[in-house]
Formats: sequence, C-alpha cells, structure tokens
Amino acid sequence: MQVTARDAQGNTATGFSGTVRWPIGANPGGGSLSGTISVAAVAGVVTYGNLSIDRTGTGYSLTAASGGVAGTTSTAFDVSAAAANKLVFTVQPTNTTAGAPITPAVRVAVQDNLGNT
Repeated sequence: MQVTARDAQGNTATGFSGTVRWPIGANPGGGSLSGTISVAAVAGVVTYGNLSIDRTGTGYSLTAASGGVAGTTSTAFDVSAAAANKLVFTVQPTNTTAGAPITPAVRVAVQDNLGNT
C-alpha cells in the first residue's frame, strides 16, 4: 500500500519526508491494526508492506495522517476470515439426564487462527 504527498496542483511533493501514520478509520469489526503503521516518506511517497487487521468486517477504512498536511481516508475494504484451522465450542454442553436432550443445544464454530468465525 502506498500514499503520496501532493502539492496544491496535484503533483507529487518530492520534498516531503514527514512521517505518515495509518490509524483505522471505519472499524466495523473492532479490529486492531498491526505492522509498521508510522513510516517516513521518501521523495513524497510512503510505502507500507506489512499492515494487517485481525478481525473480519465489511467496510473498514484507513486514515493517513501527518502533521502539517491534510490527511486522507482510503476507500472502504473488507477483511475476510483466514483459512479455518480450529473448532471451538460457542455453547458448552451442560449437565443433563441420561437420554434427555442437552439444553441449551451445544454449538461448535469453525475459526481461523485469530478467532474469526
């Protein structure tokens, strides 16, 4: 992912070397952003190579911010669950009488390594 500093005419501001941060803007899944979130621009361009969000959601956005210049917000994007790798009880079994149904019904979910169903 890249962000480019622009001057008033829309040209790349090649003299800009400020640090740009990427906080989460819209956070529909309550996720946390990981990776190097503050990077210094080189000739007006900042490149991020290791950002990730740990929760699924529809309509996330990131907001680029740097002191002294107007920020920007990314287009909305979705985060999907990774490959399934575990089963978890979402409703545990309870004590019951032999032959009677277990209530409430036992539930199991398939999740990825970060706990996303």
